[in-house]
Amino acid sequence: MKPILTEAELRFLLTKKEISETQLRQVERLEMCASVLRALRVLYPEKVQTYIALFIFFSILNPLEHKLITPLNPQMLLLSVTLLTNCIGLVVLKTNGAEWITTSLTSVQTGMLPPASACRSAIITLAASLFLLPGIVFSIMATILIVPPVTTLLANTLHQHLLGKFE
Repeated sequence: MKPILTEAELRFLLTKKEISETQLRQVERLEMCASVLRALRVLYPEKVQTYIALFIFFSILNPLEHKLITPLNPQMLLLSVTLLTNCIGLVVLKTNGAEWITTSLTSVQTGMLPPASACRSAIITLAASLFLLPGIVFSIMATILIVPPVTTLLANTLHQHLLGKFE
């Protein structure tokens, strides 16, 4: 989607003193946020086939990583934990959905900040992505992030930080 005002038009308004420098910076930051959200919307998997492909990819990658770590005897427990965390990550990613990206993008394009619920969904998406990465440390970090009080605290902190950046 094309921005409402081009950069040249914003600069013209700035020279005519119809817009202040801080307002110009706010508009630039909102446009940068919109660009990031557009990229996320393109990258976010929407179809079941994509989730199956992700599951197969990470199910192959994780055991290979564990085989390299423990070359003498790959443990079945470690393999089953890896497959379980892959499943958890994909289920969370699918149930979270991409609506938060669209909601955030709509808010940013109208000149408002995304709601706190969008920040919460972004943190849950990050946790689901961490479940997909190989390694027990990523799984522990994802488990901590997905606990509701932690997610809410981080979402509120992130939202307050965003409010501070744009005021």
